[in-house]
Amino acid sequence: AYALLRHFMWSSCRLNDHWFQDQPAICAAVGIPFEEDDTTRPEADAQLKCNICFDDLPRNSMRTTSFCQHFFCTTCWTGYVHAGIQDGPGCLNLRCPFPDCKMMVGDSIISEMASKDEKDKYARFKMRSYVEDNKRLKWCPAAGCSYAVEVNGSETSTGPQDVGCKCGNSFCWECREEAHRPVPCE
Repeated sequence: AYALLRHFMWSSCRLNDHWFQDQPAICAAVGIPFEEDDTTRPEADAQLKCNICFDDLPRNSMRTTSFCQHFFCTTCWTGYVHAGIQDGPGCLNLRCPFPDCKMMVGDSIISEMASKDEKDKYARFKMRSYVEDNKRLKWCPAAGCSYAVEVNGSETSTGPQDVGCKCGNSFCWECREEAHRPVPCE
């Protein structure tokens, strides 16, 4: 659900509209399977080849995304996740590292392979995405404030709208400058 909502800028209405028009295309764009994968998983004691380092390892030393059957050793997954998070917010769109595989790397791989600091950074990227991609939310512009403010009313405003933050700061929703209603933004 997270990946679908994020793809539609956190608008459940847009998601519903598009979902019922073309589910397969939506799933492909997001990187989740449209239909259940009925491929049988390898036996727990099977030897598998990591698709990155090419080491042969027991199945219990390998991981795959929830959506595909491309196995990689935990060392390679850890490196891949680490590099993705270090690269920035794009880590929210990590895909299976197998060439041409478009399946997303889910939170289960992130939580298993990332360090505590990387998990915290990943969570901050998710929070920033939620605020910055959501038309009804904006960060408070006050120095040192880390709160987001939600606007009341319509998503499409017809002029300046003053909003207040928990920190005590009031600002114009449109220009994010000091509250100035009824004077237009300029």
